[in-house]
Amino acid sequence: MTAQATEEQFRPVGAPSLGFWRWLLPALTVAILVLPWTLQLTGTEAPVLWWASRAFGFVAYGALWAAMLTGLLVSAKGLDGWLDRKVLVELHQQWTLAGVFATAIHVLTVVTNEHAGVGIVGSLVPFAAERLAAPVGLGVISFWMLALVSVSSWFQTRVPYTWWRVIHTISFGAFVLALIHSVASGTDSGVAVVRWAYVGSGSLLAGAIVVRLLVAAGGRSRRRSSRPQPAAAASRAEGSAR
Repeated sequence: MTAQATEEQFRPVGAPSLGFWRWLLPALTVAILVLPWTLQLTGTEAPVLWWASRAFGFVAYGALWAAMLTGLLVSAKGLDGWLDRKVLVELHQQWTLAGVFATAIHVLTVVTNEHAGVGIVGSLVPFAAERLAAPVGLGVISFWMLALVSVSSWFQTRVPYTWWRVIHTISFGAFVLALIHSVASGTDSGVAVVRWAYVGSGSLLAGAIVVRLLVAAGGRSRRRSSRPQPAAAASRAEGSAR
């Protein structure tokens, strides 16, 4: 079985189930419990809408990070017997849906907050926000990239496997833009626990990506070395003819 056939076997099929609630709700609970503490540390008396937007922003970022990590584990080699790939696929789907849902609520709470200076146009069109146009614009681009990846998965039976893989590589850029957006636009990015959460999650995912690329490169090298060279193959054919 080829590497492509193996990866295509574990490609997500159809829309994910609603089991993402069991992951979204605990994550949201943690965000709600942590944010008042961060506000107290910064001495900020923030309105409820700001609080809600930051809570769902944290959940959306965490869900995107988890979706990226489980997606890498699905396609990683050498994990058979350690992790169930079908479980990883289900987790990947659920975290992706949770990320889309939390991002939509995050955008809604930002738009309805008149002090945010974003507005409906700024939440849909990159770099159109009145305040923090650059970081907000990166967040908008990340959202549309995530939406494209999600739609391609839900309609994957109509998308060729090669194109599906190409579209899925966009998720790496979406995560990078989401991380920059979170750090640059978040008023609590200077809080130690928040800053180290960004550093830790970004570093862990970057390390997983590097390991995944190295393993893939090693696998391609071994496959090339196992193929018979043309000269050697011709020599063996000539010998057998004699």
